Amino acid sequence: MHGLRSLFVALSMMGCASSANQPAEDPETSGSSKRRSSGEGLSMEAEVGALNEARVNEAFGRANDGLVACMTKSKLPAVSGVARVVIHVDTSGSVVKSFLKKSTLGDRSTEDCMLGVLRAQSWPGAIGGKVGIAENQFDFDAPSGVRPPVAWSEADAGKNLGAAKAVLGECQAAAKGGPLTATVIVETDGSIASVGVAGEDESSEKAARCVQNGLASIKLNSPGSFAAKLTFSR
Repeated sequence: MHGLRSLFVALSMMGCASSANQPAEDPETSGSSKRRSSGEGLSMEAEVGALNEARVNEAFGRANDGLVACMTKSKLPAVSGVARVVIHVDTSGSVVKSFLKKSTLGDRSTEDCMLGVLRAQSWPGAIGGKVGIAENQFDFDAPSGVRPPVAWSEADAGKNLGAAKAVLGECQAAAKGGPLTATVIVETDGSIASVGVAGEDESSEKAARCVQNGLASIKLNSPGSFAAKLTFSR
């Protein structure tokens, strides 16, 4: 059975100001709210509002069984790794954006399934702004008795790693977004059996299929007798 460990790191949450464990504000996220003023009086409208921390925790907790089910549905025998998800919800609690900020799973079908499970949860509405942002990291252990792929560094991949990175660059440009990271499962003959994709913003979801298609024809070094896992960025 897959093991799941969850580290809650939601941003822009509504909670008690005196709470000792209240997360520190991230200057690159929580502090980036846009405001506007008009007329003689000051009218302010925040882009990023607050979320009720307890209800966000509940939503992530309800998703756990579905996330584990996504892992077990995979065609790969040993999906494991880290998935850091970002969820944007509007004032009604509807999910308006969802993407993987980080993923070392190496399986896009599992990543898509996970995002679908999270979008289906009941989320609290944003308060004091147009959207609220929640972030959570899930760590998935390989099933008991199943050998995970060998961990590769870029030095192990061989000369075609440059072509693989070029694919990321082309897909990033096509999606008009930020840098992308791919995690691939490499078969014993060097072929890429599976691809996972993550990025700094929602454009990574637009780029994912492009990355999958582009990497399908690239061969890397043979990892030997067992499959390998490699994460690289562009």
